[in-house]
Amino acid sequence: AWITYSGYDETTQAEPGHVFEVVYDPATGTASVTRIDGGPQALSNTPATDVAYDEVTGDIFVSNDFGVVKRPGGTTTWVETGDAMPNVMVPSLTIDREARRLYAATHGFGAWRMRLEKK
Repeated sequence: AWITYSGYDETTQAEPGHVFEVVYDPATGTASVTRIDGGPQALSNTPATDVAYDEVTGDIFVSNDFGVVKRPGGTTTWVETGDAMPNVMVPSLTIDREARRLYAATHGFGAWRMRLEKK
């Protein structure tokens, strides 16, 4: 599972970060939480509003107040999604697995879509 935090690091100084991966171990009944928004091209200190995972490529998409960014599968680098996604606040992301599309909803700037890669 992935969790996004819609806040600023200043309010959670002991546990900074905006995007976390959670792995549950049913054998022990415990979960591990790992911050994944760092790396060579770390995300800025801005609220993350949603996360979507592409099971085909392993890509993780995160929306925030300035659009949508992507962490390509197998990397720790965050990159821009390009012109296919808006440069405004995006509160919601959805992946249509069959159509291979990422959808982004905005407040007042419509819904956007982007074709996802096929692996």
